[in-house]
Amino acid sequence: MTAPSPFRPVVARLASGTVSLLSLDVFDTVVLRRLPRPADLFLLLGRRLADDGLLMPGHDAASFAAVRFQCEGIARADAARRRGSREVTLDGIWAAFPDGIAAADRKALAAREMALERSLCFPAPDAFGLLAATLRYGVPVAFVSDTYLPRSLIHGLLEPLLAEMPPAPASWMMLSHEAGLSKAEGLLERLAAAGGLPPERILHVGDDPDTDGAGAARAGVPVILLPAAGGRAAGVGSAAEWPALWHERARRLSSASGDFGVTAVRRRHGSSAGQGADAAFHRYGAVRLGPVLAGFAGWAAERVRGEGGDRLLCLMRAGHLLAPLVQAMTGGQAGQKDGQEEGPKEGIPVAAPLWLNRAVALHAGLADDDPAAVADCLSLSGRPAAEMLRRLLPGPDGERAAAELRGAGPAEMAAALCRPPLLDRLLAGASDLRGRLLAQLRLSGARLDGGPLFLADLGYAATIQRGLQRALRAAGIGGRVHGFYLVTATECLATQREGGIVEGYLGQNGNPNDLTRCVCRSPEVLEQSCATPEGSLCGYGIDGRPLLEPRIVGNGQAAAMAAVQAGVLAFARDWRRHLDAVAARGEGAGERFADPALRAQLRALLLHLVVHPAAEEAERFGAWLYDDGAGPAGTGSRPLAAMDGAFPATAERVAAIPRDRLHWLFAATRLRDPALHGAVARIMLRSGG
Repeated sequence: MTAPSPFRPVVARLASGTVSLLSLDVFDTVVLRRLPRPADLFLLLGRRLADDGLLMPGHDAASFAAVRFQCEGIARADAARRRGSREVTLDGIWAAFPDGIAAADRKALAAREMALERSLCFPAPDAFGLLAATLRYGVPVAFVSDTYLPRSLIHGLLEPLLAEMPPAPASWMMLSHEAGLSKAEGLLERLAAAGGLPPERILHVGDDPDTDGAGAARAGVPVILLPAAGGRAAGVGSAAEWPALWHERARRLSSASGDFGVTAVRRRHGSSAGQGADAAFHRYGAVRLGPVLAGFAGWAAERVRGEGGDRLLCLMRAGHLLAPLVQAMTGGQAGQKDGQEEGPKEGIPVAAPLWLNRAVALHAGLADDDPAAVADCLSLSGRPAAEMLRRLLPGPDGERAAAELRGAGPAEMAAALCRPPLLDRLLAGASDLRGRLLAQLRLSGARLDGGPLFLADLGYAATIQRGLQRALRAAGIGGRVHGFYLVTATECLATQREGGIVEGYLGQNGNPNDLTRCVCRSPEVLEQSCATPEGSLCGYGIDGRPLLEPRIVGNGQAAAMAAVQAGVLAFARDWRRHLDAVAARGEGAGERFADPALRAQLRALLLHLVVHPAAEEAERFGAWLYDDGAGPAGTGSRPLAAMDGAFPATAERVAAIPRDRLHWLFAATRLRDPALHGAVARIMLRSGG
């Protein structure tokens, strides 16, 4: 599923026969930029000049960008004084650029800017369908833009869209700097006069209420504003997501790829059609979670391919979303051709779900009288040790042991279990579970031939991987387990010390500290957004098929989770379409999901969605029941934003509330008191280093 085309209302108007001329804004309407804001191009231009040794001493990309930005304001003010219009040309802007900053003449600098603009712009994928509709209904098209860029460049940016259209007369491209007035100042009136048409027979399509909306109202021309404007209003690419300072923005932009088209695709989804809770959940998936999870999925697939692997096992319950997401980001999913089932594309890893959780993995890994390994099984976060003991020793033996060891900690219980006769029962149960786990691995397509196994999950301590490593060793199967995670905490060191390879996409071994501290403190909204609504894994049948605990998620939450996941997949498919189009132009060879600028951008988005939920997000998601998927249901089923007990009196004490008393700390404080939320967020971010 992709986002509904924002041009659907436009096509409907064309079909009505009431439109004699379609007027299209250019930027953010039919041409998109791989940048959060147009002026970010100046940062990348400055960076390229610096790389080529053309910036003078004392200047860097950020200072160059600031000067180039200021020169536009100077040129517009000068034009207003001399001609009464603020419209300027690119050459006019560069004429205001001072000497002593770049070791190149102004004409060469303007040429470099145009070349960079050309490389960072791409046709809106949904615009092709719109222009096909204009041909179908015989409606001519005019392109109208408030811009200082020359006609030749605008025509070049539109060329892919115009390739199959008849040649348009020159008058059907109206640029503000040529006319000496903007859309708001009468450019659309000029268009109507040039076409000899009554204004009501023209339909203008744009994205900006202040330019497209105001200009259409002045000219009496009907207007349709695209969702891009609503996407900005929803905060996509806003100051809350992107820092205001030039040098801080630069860290999140790639010299070759800008923001990789993330902002443009998010804006398209940011105000997609539809009202109500389902639409809101879908938008959340597309706009908030989509970029983070799609980037992770693309990176994991790239890493598996780089390691020579052909299968990525996505741990359930997050694998419910991660497996199809990996396939969406690689284009490698199986499909139908001529009525026959196709296999996955050659060279692209297959992503498959694997039913495994912490409790089962650690239990299956028990193979000898190792009190530390048994204590691992008894020490799952949020679960009483006695409950886990009964799981390890079902039946009368477990009940007696739990009664005798009432009040004991995991270490004392583990020591007791590692003595006969309980040890024999414990290891026999682990051996049986291990055999069933191997059957589940085979069902997931894993080849248990001693080669590497590749896992993907959200994170954080790689505990499941550690248990799986132990189980494979106990079964006499060699090979390493290689895990790819969104974020890994410092605790993953235990798995690495046992020989596992653990990689984190946005956080590795607890770094960067602010991100990993906050995400690992409150990961529940991520986990539930990815998970299947089915109950937790409690074991396997003799054939390896999963046996699940009763489901605790109600139908309403299950529908909301499905809507979020549909949004994530919709973003991923549209973003993949964009990346494929860029690669087809020969400009994507260097694009990789591991790019530091993309990672920096996605880290900021992840931190923002966990730590700074909007009030409506905190309310919607805070009511979700939480099932951690680690074992028996019931102990972890508190709503995400529900507090066990009263709030402490100070922000410092609120920040110290453990996860087993309050899951999503930041949503709970956001709902209780915005000032408290801000104080807690500052404490958590500061203490994270």
